[in-house]
Amino acid sequence: MILAGIVSQWPFYELTGRESGNIMLTLTCALGVMTGVRMPGLAGTALAVSSIAVPLLVPLEYGLLGVLLPASFLLALTSSNRATWAVPIALAGLCQGGWLNLGLAAASALAVLVFLSRSWAVPALPRVGRWAYAYYPAHMAALAWIAH
Repeated sequence: MILAGIVSQWPFYELTGRESGNIMLTLTCALGVMTGVRMPGLAGTALAVSSIAVPLLVPLEYGLLGVLLPASFLLALTSSNRATWAVPIALAGLCQGGWLNLGLAAASALAVLVFLSRSWAVPALPRVGRWAYAYYPAHMAALAWIAH
């Protein structure tokens, strides 16, 4: 995913003019958070914490909220409590609304929730095929080519 994000950064910049990292880099950090939470011990904690720290240091598309949004969807999908759907709905709204301070507070609260949820059982999810790694950079390049 990191390689796909790096390869697609140039077309992303050409298409949008933004220097922030494209969504593949945000999703890579999100995967790090979800994997880190599922890994036992210090290694899992270090992976999750470093994945949360990256968007605070490096400008990524949707920032910390975007990194925590997939984890909140996983939490809602695997929970029997319907109230957990409020978390991804709120985060998705904050990602688009530009309420940075409130969004960072909500994301920080979610990060604490994620670490406290280590004991929750998360069923295995189906893997995305390898075709997806080539698809994202290719479609970004095609969009950049069409736009120019």
